[in-house]
Amino acid sequence: ARRLDASGCTPEVDAQRDLLNELQVLRTRTLRVVLEYGSTSQASGAKTAFTTFVRVASLEGGASSATDRARALAKVDFNINPDYDRPTATVTQANNSKLGYTFEYAMARTYPCYMTLHFASALGLPKLRLEFNVQEQAKVSRRIIL
Repeated sequence: ARRLDASGCTPEVDAQRDLLNELQVLRTRTLRVVLEYGSTSQASGAKTAFTTFVRVASLEGGASSATDRARALAKVDFNINPDYDRPTATVTQANNSKLGYTFEYAMARTYPCYMTLHFASALGLPKLRLEFNVQEQAKVSRRIIL
């Protein structure tokens, strides 16, 4: 982190610059994972083919040098019946170059598709459950920062 020049300032400004410098150093030591998830849809007769997806949009700071974005997720469980404790499908590697980990299912209506993300052990993160409902729009995506 770079050091800001603090010459000729009031004590309050000096204190704020010191705090900023400290926060810049802490930022380099903190892991930030940005996840993008959502669904795409394509009508096909009486049914619609929904593709639910999740990907690591960015990974920076902390232990990110040990694990890159492509290996940040160990697996993703997709479950279209949340009342049932077993996943509908488990994907152990990204199966779409743009969307990452995907699961496709055709149905005449929208449905819930809960995703349980299992992170690489090197990241030291617990599994994360994303409760999502597929959408009829061509593409819907959301982001979350861990």
